[in-house]
Amino acid sequence: MQQPTLFGTDRDLEARYGIKRRNWQKMRMLGSGPPFRKCNGRLCLYEFKAVEEWLASQPLMRSTVEQVAA
Repeated sequence: MQQPTLFGTDRDLEARYGIKRRNWQKMRMLGSGPPFRKCNGRLCLYEFKAVEEWLASQPLMRSTVEQVAA
């Protein structure tokens, strides 16, 4: 039985969730995205479970002009 993949790169997240790699990189730089681990000083890995939790915590909106409640 094969072990499930626990971690992925921003390329993996792009393939899995359809959010462009550059957007994951921007969120990482701004500190507004899901948590990640930096390995070997360069490689950034995301735990899929943490990404799922982060996505679920984002507010649902009907329009881009809606204000997010702070």
